[in-house]
Amino acid sequence: MQLGFWVWRRFYTCPCSVLALIIISIDPDTSIKIAFGTSLAVILPTALSRTYIHYCKKCVLIKPAVTLGLIEFLGGIIGGSIATHVLQIFSG
Repeated sequence: MQLGFWVWRRFYTCPCSVLALIIISIDPDTSIKIAFGTSLAVILPTALSRTYIHYCKKCVLIKPAVTLGLIEFLGGIIGGSIATHVLQIFSG
């Protein structure tokens, strides 16, 4: 229950932040960067602290966790690169 609430709260943080920043007359390009940065500033320490807590309780299998983390990192880089190139192609 708690995890589901946390995920949905993070899901709505960025769009609501962007909307709020646009309402107070901040440029849309700048507002989305601020919203993503703020969201990451909240999510990253929370994820790291929860991972550490689970590690201390010996609930983390290190080898699969590191493998999964590296694969996700590479997938993020590849996906971001593809999205950037597709956006450049369609925007002219």
